[in-house]
Amino acid sequence: MDAWVQVKKLHFTGLLNAGAWISTPQKILVLDRLGSIISSFEMKTMTPDAQSGKWHAAIDVRPGKYGRLTVKIPPCLLPDWHEGKGTTAWIFLDECWVE
Repeated sequence: MDAWVQVKKLHFTGLLNAGAWISTPQKILVLDRLGSIISSFEMKTMTPDAQSGKWHAAIDVRPGKYGRLTVKIPPCLLPDWHEGKGTTAWIFLDECWVE
């Protein structure tokens, strides 16, 4: 039996380290159990901590009770200034929690 939980917001934390080819996701998509997008987040609205490289994204979700959510992070390419430009970056996602 699935447990249905009231969800208002999802939180994610991660790390940016360009020297190690680790980037922030460019976009985070949240889908319900039917595969419909219930929220999306553009990372250009968020700035990682300059010293630690840690980032936090708080994503508002269409309020409701959900038994299952899927989070999709599309691949992103390293920027033109990077030595690995045009190749797929690593994404380091540390934590995820529900509010």
